[in-house]
Amino acid sequence: MPGPLSPYVPPVMQYGAVDPLSLPYYRATFGQAMGQFFRKYATFSGRASRSEFWWVMLFMAGLFLAGAIVNALTRSDWVAGLYVMFMMATFVPSLALAVRRLHDANFSGGLLWLWLVPYVGFLIVLVMALLPANRQGARFDKVRGGQQPYGPAGSYGPPRY
Repeated sequence: MPGPLSPYVPPVMQYGAVDPLSLPYYRATFGQAMGQFFRKYATFSGRASRSEFWWVMLFMAGLFLAGAIVNALTRSDWVAGLYVMFMMATFVPSLALAVRRLHDANFSGGLLWLWLVPYVGFLIVLVMALLPANRQGARFDKVRGGQQPYGPAGSYGPPRY
């Protein structure tokens, strides 16, 4: 008779292995993108694909639009209050997602501060988020042991879609 089942133990990352949560999820569906968004709540390292980023941004914009419509129809501010609380709860993961998206395009996450530049800062970050994945963005992947995850610098990277 077999013994009791042992609890699940996650596999140990080998020297130089890439942390799977730092890798982008290319061609993510809406559900996958939202799952990654909340799974990597405050993870600023690693990368995020365009689909991960834009599905979440579409959800946020749709939520804002739906809230504005309900707010206008009911002529009350309770919906706006709920939206503000939701935005406060998702502020940190939104920043983390934007930083990871910049990493995937091979930009430093510090460029997110450009959002604070009046008038043009948001547009600059928007254009950088629209850029495709760059192979050199793999340098932002979290690895164990401090090695490059893909061999010699820039020898392998994300697929071009």
